[in-house]
Amino acid sequence: MIRSWCHGIAIVVLVLLSTATSALADLRVCNRSPTNISVSVGWQDPNYGWTSWGWRNLTPGSCESLVRGAVHSRVYYLYATGPNGQFWGPRYKAQSGGFFCINPTLKFTAHNRDYEVQPRLLNCAAAGLVGTQFDRVETGEHSDYTYLFATAYKPTSTPPQPPSPPPQPTPPNNSGGSACQRYPNLCS
Repeated sequence: MIRSWCHGIAIVVLVLLSTATSALADLRVCNRSPTNISVSVGWQDPNYGWTSWGWRNLTPGSCESLVRGAVHSRVYYLYATGPNGQFWGPRYKAQSGGFFCINPTLKFTAHNRDYEVQPRLLNCAAAGLVGTQFDRVETGEHSDYTYLFATAYKPTSTPPQPPSPPPQPTPPNNSGGSACQRYPNLCS
């Protein structure tokens, strides 16, 4: 009887240890700033392409898992906002890419392909969303990764926006006059 009781305890301990190990394999974010922040994440979804969702609220000193389980992607994008217009976006001005459509006030999930008007050109405003550049985070070969939000960017600068769609050409005014008056380059 004692022997079966010991086997039962051993099984429970093994289950708890395996659960604890899998909990460590996450994409975690930690708020090391002195203010509350709201965090959004972007990633390459195998079914929907580049996808973003938000918001996860973090108090100063807290950490949260944004992606649970082993981190399979080597690249994620993160963006956060704080009070008084503070934001955490791309750390390097020369960073290319990482643009996503977000709803700055409500929880959201957005797939870039739904707002793409040309390859690599988003029109977020048409859907009432805001185009925002996230910070590129390379997780390397790690199955778990922690990102620290520390110093925010000043509210006097605005987050980079994706380029807006090119203006549509306006057709020439064909009303009145001869062909030579409307198109002087045809008549010389």
